[in-house]
Amino acid sequence: MVRSTREHRHRGIALSRGVALGRVCLFVPAPPAAEVGAGGPEVEESRLREALASVSARLELIAGDADETVGPGEAAILRVQGMVLRDESLWETFAAAIRAGGATAERAVTDAFRLFREGLSLTASEASVGRAGDINELEGSLLTALGRAAPTIRCRDAMRCAVGQCELRNPHILVISELTPALVMEVDDLTLGLLTARVGPTSHAAILARAMGLPAVSLGDEGLLERVPFGADLLIDGDRGEVIVSPDPETLAAYAERLRSGPRKMRVAQPVEELQVLANIGRAAELGVALAAHAEGVGLYRTELEPLSLGRLLDEEEQYHRYSAVVEAMAGRAVYIRLLDLGGDKSADFLGLPHEENPVLGLRGARLLLARPEMLREQVRALARASRAGTIHVIAPMIIDVAQFLELREIFEDEAGRFEGRSLLFGPMLEVPSACVQARQLLAAADFASVGTNDLTQYLFAMDRSNAAVARADIHHHPALWSVIEDLAAAARETGRGLCVCGELAGDATLTRRLIRAGIRQVSVAPRGIAEVRMAARSSPGR
Repeated sequence: MVRSTREHRHRGIALSRGVALGRVCLFVPAPPAAEVGAGGPEVEESRLREALASVSARLELIAGDADETVGPGEAAILRVQGMVLRDESLWETFAAAIRAGGATAERAVTDAFRLFREGLSLTASEASVGRAGDINELEGSLLTALGRAAPTIRCRDAMRCAVGQCELRNPHILVISELTPALVMEVDDLTLGLLTARVGPTSHAAILARAMGLPAVSLGDEGLLERVPFGADLLIDGDRGEVIVSPDPETLAAYAERLRSGPRKMRVAQPVEELQVLANIGRAAELGVALAAHAEGVGLYRTELEPLSLGRLLDEEEQYHRYSAVVEAMAGRAVYIRLLDLGGDKSADFLGLPHEENPVLGLRGARLLLARPEMLREQVRALARASRAGTIHVIAPMIIDVAQFLELREIFEDEAGRFEGRSLLFGPMLEVPSACVQARQLLAAADFASVGTNDLTQYLFAMDRSNAAVARADIHHHPALWSVIEDLAAAARETGRGLCVCGELAGDATLTRRLIRAGIRQVSVAPRGIAEVRMAARSSPGR
């Protein structure tokens, strides 16, 4: 595997423990947005508002992925960045530059964030350095959105891949000048480690890298980073803060045992009788982590995440290949795939949705699928084809009542019925209180059901879960919520239907015993949380 004849060693700062060996993969920032001629304050303000909305939506999307992958504490890091963008004082700074100074949107962004950095430079603390990294990321994201370009990754053999989507499927070490929290969350399972220049061990990016089990080292010297050979193999040692370029056979032999244990170590616990624990995924590329955790299946494949990341809908063939990969990898284990849950806080320009005063209560989930039947039919065709390799449980999102579920199922059955050899089951995601009230009728009309505790909590308590001013740390202990969960479990028993609990509550190991006592026998959690939930279930009384 060695592509260079001489080994070079460099000492850096250890950011995240573990060792990893892979090919150099360079992060290529989006090209600078060219300033357009100012079309007047109204035009520039409109462009900037669109960019702010786009970046805020992307951060919330990645934070949602972090909720499922590494936990709510780490996801909060990304939500704080979103709060910065929604700060009225930031907008006033932008607006003043545009209205009084005649600046373009791009110039308003660069000037405002330069002032932020100057303020931070007066504080020499390590926390302020991490804060500066967040500011740099937000500035870059806004300029990228204004320029409608996107960063890429490249290696010697593939010159332009989307972030998190290596076309050649090569295990690699991602080399980047300044590592950001969002980028850590966007890498795929082929990214074995991270090498950066301007990140400290207490930075948000380093915290997320540790949560994801990604070895990471900071060289602290951008010039040295630029001299990493383009076609080389890298061995990074996140325990010692060492980077070995083109490791020789003796070095590889010395590291062999540590490399065999895998770069992304996670706790593993074997399945337990009382509770089936499945994995949440947002992309087919995350299957490796789910399998490493000994998941008993995929309990929630959030199919909307990749289109939102790419900025376009996937066509039927692209969807078919992704769903087939999941079914084949699970090899007979349960597979639950949610239909596109778009709209609300997961909107995008490519959907062409009208402006809504309250999108979370608007055209989203099942409502949007019914409004765009061809989008639904295309996804159903891909699912039907993929199900020839194994049964797929198809989850209908944001169902509000029996009538809506039956309307959606009619379209589903009509399109799926065109494919012989299909093996599909269809059920609702119970996450809207009105659907929970009709749980018995819905379950009687369905093959199974899932419970989405994140949105259920939000709607049950009229509480925006991302709003720190109203969020409650103890909300998952509220008796009203448990009354609903216990009733849903009883309805599932009475109708003989399967019921899987998803969301943040399902992954909270301190609540595992309570779920079992409530009658829940299947949950879907972040892959790295599977072991903890199983260990909590194993210690439950009555085993």
